[in-house]
Amino acid sequence: MTSTLLKILKIASFLGFLLSPAFTLASEWLHLSTDNFRFIYQKQHQSLLPRIIVGAEVSLHSLKKIFHYQPTEIITIIIRDYKDIGSGKATALPHNTVTLDVAPFDQSDYESTRFDDQFQWLFSHELVHIVIGDQASPTQLGLRRIFGKVMPIKDSPLTLPFSLLTNRGRFTPTWYQEGIAVFMETWLNGGYGRVLSSYDEMYFRTLTYENAPWQAWEDVDFNDDSFLLGSTAYLYGTRFMSHLTIQYGLQGLLQWVRLDPKQGHIHFHTKFQQIFGTSLEDAWALFLSKEKQFQQQNLKRIQKYPLSATQKITTPLGWVTRAYQNSDNSILLASLRPHHFTAIEQLDLKTGELKEIHTLATPTLIQVASTAFDKQKGTFFFTTHNEGGYRDLWTVDIQSGKSKRLFKDARLGNLAINPQNHALWGVQIRHSQSALVMSSFPYQKISPLILLPVGTILGHLQIHPNGKTMLATLRRGSGESEIISIDLIKLLTEKKFLYSTITNEGSPEHPSWGLDGKSIYWNAYTSGVSNIFRKQEGTDEIEVLSNTPTGLFHPLVLDQKRIFAYQFTNQGFQPVIIPNQPVDGVAAIHYRGQQVIEKNTELREWRLKPDPNILADKKLVGEKYHGWLNLQKTALIPTIASYGKQTALGLYGEMKDPLGEHRLYLKTGISEKENSDSGYDFHLDGGYEYLNRFQIGLQHLPTSFYDLANQREVRRVNNGIFTTYNKLWNYDRPKTLTQWFYLGWNQWKYDDFGKESTEETLTYGTGFQGINLRSTIGSVDAEKGYEWNAKLRKTHLTDDFATSATTLSGEINWFTPIFTPHNIFRVQTAAGKSWGDFIGAGLFYFEGFGDQLLEERTNRRYRQIENFSGLGDNSQIADRFAKFTVENIFPSVKIGKGFGDIYLKRADVSIFHQRLYSDFKDTSAQYYNLGFQSNWHLTNFYTIDATLSLGFARAWDQTGDSYDEFFLYIKLFRN
Repeated sequence: MTSTLLKILKIASFLGFLLSPAFTLASEWLHLSTDNFRFIYQKQHQSLLPRIIVGAEVSLHSLKKIFHYQPTEIITIIIRDYKDIGSGKATALPHNTVTLDVAPFDQSDYESTRFDDQFQWLFSHELVHIVIGDQASPTQLGLRRIFGKVMPIKDSPLTLPFSLLTNRGRFTPTWYQEGIAVFMETWLNGGYGRVLSSYDEMYFRTLTYENAPWQAWEDVDFNDDSFLLGSTAYLYGTRFMSHLTIQYGLQGLLQWVRLDPKQGHIHFHTKFQQIFGTSLEDAWALFLSKEKQFQQQNLKRIQKYPLSATQKITTPLGWVTRAYQNSDNSILLASLRPHHFTAIEQLDLKTGELKEIHTLATPTLIQVASTAFDKQKGTFFFTTHNEGGYRDLWTVDIQSGKSKRLFKDARLGNLAINPQNHALWGVQIRHSQSALVMSSFPYQKISPLILLPVGTILGHLQIHPNGKTMLATLRRGSGESEIISIDLIKLLTEKKFLYSTITNEGSPEHPSWGLDGKSIYWNAYTSGVSNIFRKQEGTDEIEVLSNTPTGLFHPLVLDQKRIFAYQFTNQGFQPVIIPNQPVDGVAAIHYRGQQVIEKNTELREWRLKPDPNILADKKLVGEKYHGWLNLQKTALIPTIASYGKQTALGLYGEMKDPLGEHRLYLKTGISEKENSDSGYDFHLDGGYEYLNRFQIGLQHLPTSFYDLANQREVRRVNNGIFTTYNKLWNYDRPKTLTQWFYLGWNQWKYDDFGKESTEETLTYGTGFQGINLRSTIGSVDAEKGYEWNAKLRKTHLTDDFATSATTLSGEINWFTPIFTPHNIFRVQTAAGKSWGDFIGAGLFYFEGFGDQLLEERTNRRYRQIENFSGLGDNSQIADRFAKFTVENIFPSVKIGKGFGDIYLKRADVSIFHQRLYSDFKDTSAQYYNLGFQSNWHLTNFYTIDATLSLGFARAWDQTGDSYDEFFLYIKLFRN
């Protein structure tokens, strides 16, 4: 034992030396603290601090009064610039943290997001999540002091029950969390929020008009086969909170969502009954009934005037880009819709047929991507990485389908082409600001023209046929928006940003020119319903060209008599054609949010008032951020786990810094020795991680919670110390290429049919993983593309270093949909070879599912290289092998059943066939099998995804002997 510990210490010292740079690397971050907040930011965002600090402080001040709340710890605000669309996110686990991406809000089309001052508006929303998640009873506060605010993680599943004990308020439906946050966001900003959004009105009005299904409260969070995805929770949650204030008053709503320390935590469902005297189910049914009645009245108002005749061209397309008319009069567009891969498509106006021109990876909700079209050259421009990160700019020739990347990380959006000289115009993100830029043909560089103030957003660019003026939507930090006409000649020659206002009524957007360039078209919510408007050159008169019950957007003039547009439906935006002529009129609708404030007039007093005196005595000079000096306890909980047949009681502890640069973890335990009448074993599994790149780990009889329900494997680690390093060579989503390096000493314990043996090895190696996978809305797995990995390692016996083995293995998986959407065919090819001396750690071990009830890594075990379904506990050892798999995953079936805090979302079935050819010491073996598996996808406590898998496989060997295996296992965490 002493010699083993000495080896561990020596190797630990060596690996610690290798990782020493992680302890000394200079951080690019600064931090600054106030009484309530700690701001972590980078130097380039120093100028934003005054606005951000004031926005955070005034928001928290009001929320503390409204919710009777006092933060249990300082709130960390991380200020960063990681993507091209501004956003915020918040969590109270394991510590109160709000993350701000400071890019401008470039995705507020259709009034889907209604805001004024970006940062204050974000804080008024995100800090509500902190309040709801952080508020605690005295009992919870006591438990937090002991265990921490525990975040559930798969490495230690017992973190889940302790998270429920310390943070029960976090485990509520998304519609509950987002509903109250949107409600507060609206009234804290004087009505700028989604309670008064025309988009929300349109959605519920459309459901009523089309007699579409409405969601029960249990189902709202799980609308994962709709084009809306998770935004359904925002819509229903916001609307339900508004209904409660109309029906029961503001104080009833606040009493439901805030925690009374004297009562402690009460389940939100039970508390609803206590507060409102009715069940949540009955209240929800009343809410839906009232909403339908309200929208029916709005539809009657709209029908005061004749509805516009609309010619539907094809089915609804989900989210859509701007449409462009091609030289053959077809329409070019891109859409993000369920069951289809996003692509640039050509729409035939006569037949409604859609023809794919080029795939469009990494789309986003609402805008899909930023696009432009050069009609003369037949070149379509589009952006990728729209859902996150920095956008790349691409082109595709619509005739040949050949694509080319023009600029990587261009951060460009809102594209437009000058038809006179083919120059590309756009809006480029520059930290918290945006700049109007231009790239002259043939697009060698991007030239900035004017930098817009913080909070000002320019979008929906459209250049006049003569190339001299440009239409755009201008949105100010005050929340006001207008359509403007920009003088491009003055801008280019005199660097002057001169413009005239076309209209500022009804959140106008998506302007376009008429065929002759003498008229301007746009859509606006002037009456509360989005219709198409027109203004002729030389007149101040604005004509309304449509009267729709739902909403019309993105007008494109086809000819003197017809306009192409998108009409909103409950399945997304549908291409239609409407007459190019004025209608008799449009009638104003009523807003549900107006009823909220009429019945709860105190909401008028909630508007936040920025107070510059907050900064009076503050020195806004940050200090260098050191992650090591900011480590915080994230968990310290008792555990029970297994090592072989030994059950160990112990502790799990974890520390992290707020940025997640550093992580320390430690699992300890003690158990009775397996083969002794007396005595105990001590168990340890600990390590350090830096930026998810470096890791060093130390193990002594490491335990696993999962092995409490699983039969132990053929081999396991007795002692070990290791280090890994991950290098990301390519990150061009959906394509990624990662390399990892490994160095470690291990003492292995083998169980070869009841005979135990040990082996000490030193292993070093490297591996690669390449991924290029895509899926569509409504999928349960990857659906298209490939994934591969390759590993090379060298293993030496430590007591005889000359004895060594080299192992090379790899696999490639190919996915493609066949026959019908979400029916996925997968082919896997895997192979491996070990050469050199005989070392157990250098071999391959094939087993079936065996007696393993809990799964940590995957919900499709049969895909693992060293799994061969049907073998059961029989182990096939190999020094070289080839394995082939074909699999078909059938489309999943939506179930949608709730059982308390457990929700069964959907189920799928897959069938698979595998062949294994293996050699061991010149003895060959062949196996083949046939099996099926059914996955039942669950969500526990509204936030934790799990999978219950069951199935059967039969395997045959080359002699014809067969092996049957039924299996059942649970994957407790998705990631």
